[in-house]
Amino acid sequence: MKLVNKQPVIRQATLDDVPAIRAFHAASWLNTYPNDEAGVSKAWVREQWRDWDSSERLEESRNYVRSFLADPEQLYRIASVDKRVVALLHASRHTGKQELRALYIDKDYQGTGLAQQLFGLADAFWDPHQPVELAVVDYNSRAKRFYEKQGFKKIEGSEYRHADTMPSIRMVRETNK
Repeated sequence: MKLVNKQPVIRQATLDDVPAIRAFHAASWLNTYPNDEAGVSKAWVREQWRDWDSSERLEESRNYVRSFLADPEQLYRIASVDKRVVALLHASRHTGKQELRALYIDKDYQGTGLAQQLFGLADAFWDPHQPVELAVVDYNSRAKRFYEKQGFKKIEGSEYRHADTMPSIRMVRETNK
């Protein structure tokens, strides 16, 4: 269901948003990460999100989001159209470490400027004189190009396998002075 004719509303997430956030996050993984060449099957991705909507996992997620909302060093925003989550941003800043922890955009909203808008919020949140790091799946070329346009570079020797399966790297932007 394409809703790109409607402008998403960007706002702070609430605990009531958790089920929609989890559904969006699971769908994003399924749309983004399966890659047979990298050994990441759709079945593996589905297994990672197998019980995402169980009451136990939703309560874990509520506690996780609750901790972000209570911490002024965390920025946690969603973009929604009607009640559908179409983007997620999670940025953090702590003494000595700033990080982009999540930036997911619904496939229908990729290329609309929404990622740039959300990244701008994170940029305004971070100290421009401190480096920012992020992790990205190595074969996610679209995301890597976006981050490179924001001034991020691969950290040499940072390769690892997320969840022992997805080839990933770390990237850093030294400063944004």
